[in-house]
Amino acid sequence: MGLIKASIAQIRHRPSRILLTGVAIGVATLFTAGTVLFTDTLRTEFTSGFTSVSENVDAIASPDFQYADGLTSEHFDQVQALPEVTETVPAITGFATAPNRQMIIATSGIFDGPLADTEIVDGQAPAGPGEVVLSSASAETMSAGVGDTVPLIFTLETLDGNQSTQELTLTVSGIAESANAFDLVAIGDPDSVREWLGSQFWDEILVASTDPATAVAAMSEVLGDAASVQSGAERRASDLANADAGADQVFMLLSVFLFIALFAAAIIVASTFRILLVRNRRRTALLRCVGAQPGHILRALLVEAALSGLVAGAAGVAAAVGLGYGGLAIAGALTGNQISLVVSPIGLVWCLVLAVAVAVTAAAVPAIRGSRIPPVAAMNVAALSDSGTGIGRLRMVFAVLAVLGAAGFAAVPIVMPDAAQLGILAAAASGCALFVGFLAFGPAVLRGVVGLLEKPLTKIGGISGRLAVRNTLRVPRRSATTAAVFALGVTLVTAVLVSLSNMQTGAENSLAAARPADVTISSYTDYEEPSAITSEVVESLRNDPAVGELVEVTQTLSDLTVGGTTATDLTVRGLDLTSLPDVVRAPAEGSFDGWGAGQVGLYTETAADLGLTVGDSMTITTDGGDVTVEVAALYENTGTMGVVVVHPDDIARIDPDASPVVLLANPAPGVEQADFRAAVEGLVPVDPMIHLSFPGDEREMFQEIIDTLRLVALGLVGITVLVAMVGVATTLSLSVVERTQEHGLLRALGLRGGGLRAMLSWEAAILGGYATVLGILLGTGYAMLITLADPQLGAEPSIPFDQLGLVLVAMLGMALLSALIPAAKAAKSSPMHALADD
Repeated sequence: MGLIKASIAQIRHRPSRILLTGVAIGVATLFTAGTVLFTDTLRTEFTSGFTSVSENVDAIASPDFQYADGLTSEHFDQVQALPEVTETVPAITGFATAPNRQMIIATSGIFDGPLADTEIVDGQAPAGPGEVVLSSASAETMSAGVGDTVPLIFTLETLDGNQSTQELTLTVSGIAESANAFDLVAIGDPDSVREWLGSQFWDEILVASTDPATAVAAMSEVLGDAASVQSGAERRASDLANADAGADQVFMLLSVFLFIALFAAAIIVASTFRILLVRNRRRTALLRCVGAQPGHILRALLVEAALSGLVAGAAGVAAAVGLGYGGLAIAGALTGNQISLVVSPIGLVWCLVLAVAVAVTAAAVPAIRGSRIPPVAAMNVAALSDSGTGIGRLRMVFAVLAVLGAAGFAAVPIVMPDAAQLGILAAAASGCALFVGFLAFGPAVLRGVVGLLEKPLTKIGGISGRLAVRNTLRVPRRSATTAAVFALGVTLVTAVLVSLSNMQTGAENSLAAARPADVTISSYTDYEEPSAITSEVVESLRNDPAVGELVEVTQTLSDLTVGGTTATDLTVRGLDLTSLPDVVRAPAEGSFDGWGAGQVGLYTETAADLGLTVGDSMTITTDGGDVTVEVAALYENTGTMGVVVVHPDDIARIDPDASPVVLLANPAPGVEQADFRAAVEGLVPVDPMIHLSFPGDEREMFQEIIDTLRLVALGLVGITVLVAMVGVATTLSLSVVERTQEHGLLRALGLRGGGLRAMLSWEAAILGGYATVLGILLGTGYAMLITLADPQLGAEPSIPFDQLGLVLVAMLGMALLSALIPAAKAAKSSPMHALADD
């Protein structure tokens, strides 16, 4: 107990000991507590805003689509007549198209009474089918306010495939807030919405009752097989469970990065603790000489580690709470959406416990080793110093096994390129094994690499550069450990950037094949129905001076006969591939050169199902005739071509009435994109069954997604980089303390303060450069493994050299930034004070 009190007294006397061992833990705990706060707040927002029925709904009837297309007015009357029911309201939801071709959710709302679920923030409830309430997002996208009129085209598709559409001009009676601020919603009373959608059915019947259980039983009895009935509590519980599942998935994703950050912090703490034990070797020796047993010293050292974790953890938790309140306040001021931070005391206590546990666990091994040193050996620096050059036979064997394991895991995506999730997990396991092996074998690697830099750094940096190389090699284990953590952060950053670059390249190539023209006009009608792209639309586009090349893609249903086997009801498209060569990337087999009548292209999976390859023949049959074609090529990307593509002349032979389902158009020479787009949008009618796709819009949308993913991912891995920076700063700070006498001697021999600053900066640059280059190489390699592991990602190899160049510069800058304080401290010490230090 006396040693523990002495350790506490020493901490009070020198609080810098807590700072040195606790900074990394504090940063990791900040991330841990932030993750807990973010997840709890996210879960609360989900559960408060994503329940589909209000708290006042006691029972819900939904159609059983095995037996009915929906609930009828007769079903509603039966429920309303039940004595257990006090209030009954029907509900229906469909879709509408705005004048700007935006898809709008059309849904019924309840504006008054016990089941009210729509709060109007401006205006009033609709008075009939001629009025509508818009969500704020809908009002913004349509530039409409209370009293304005908005044209909407409503559509509803029933189970038998029939589609009902009608265009209405409605007056905006009010503005309401949607549960999701981004939802485009048009709200009316139930009867009006059903009239808008031209439907005979209700989607749901909502009920209020004094006895929910009895009401559910009574509704089930009168509705029979036509509907499934559940209580409002059950529906809300199901919604909340789904919302919780979303929050849990976010938490699991964050937990992966959380584990990495804590692991990096533990490595830094263990290294720092080992250095501090070397620094306190005389104190340890004196304690042993006066009778302290190894167990006493071990307990005292572990108490010191626990206190460090407790203080750092408390600081990290407090910082997370403060940043949480501040961040939400700023976000609320900028967006107008006020979100309350959810603070879970139990969760934050566990964060504190985790911080203490990580600190104690990380300090355990160096503490055990330090406590077992005999008094005489403890008086010798070499007994506890990590300046030895060897890594030991056991360490070597462990390193070799780890590297072999990493190679084995890395082989899985190569040997099994379609392994998907298994391949990704194998790549992750390979990275973990390689990192462990690098921790074991790192000192030997560092000596070999850094040793090669001595001559060039001496020429560049003079005596400061040479001393920096020698100092780095003097403690290879410590330097290798610090570099390993820094390399881990760089590897994660690089893997994120290269993986996203691969995904972006794949998506752009797929988009180029799927959208080979500047606009794609598609009909969304079923095969049995006429195409929504009429001949009038085609002619108007063909005759407009702003429209240049226009290619029609026709389509028919047919039977394919191969040998004596016939595959029925396959979709065959007609397309002149010579008109838009960009539609075809390099085919998997064969070639589309010389494309013409009598040839067919097949999607690779369709060809495999039919047992066909390049050069084989097949017969395509419809009610209008048949044609025999030869397989010219197999392709991977269906895109515009579908699964079977032939020349338009062949389509015309077997189905003369086939109309275009897709139009591909480019602007006329000299026409600007804005003018071309305006012409197309003016000529193509606003119809829910016609979709206009401008590749530029899709590229912009996908670029926004990629940019968002990049920011989120870099933010997550950035915590590991921050911990690594702390590690570099801590290592250099302790090196300054250890080499106080040496620095004093250098100052006495004529080396100025600037020279010492340069020496520490060169040390940081050596560690940072070594770790950054290693991390970039490993991150790029593992990103390529992930790309190879899961073809469904649609990624294609692409190395973003510009981004990796920025990573190299930024990481070197961060390493140098970590050296500022230690270098300044070393430069300010006077020779006399330094020589007097012990």
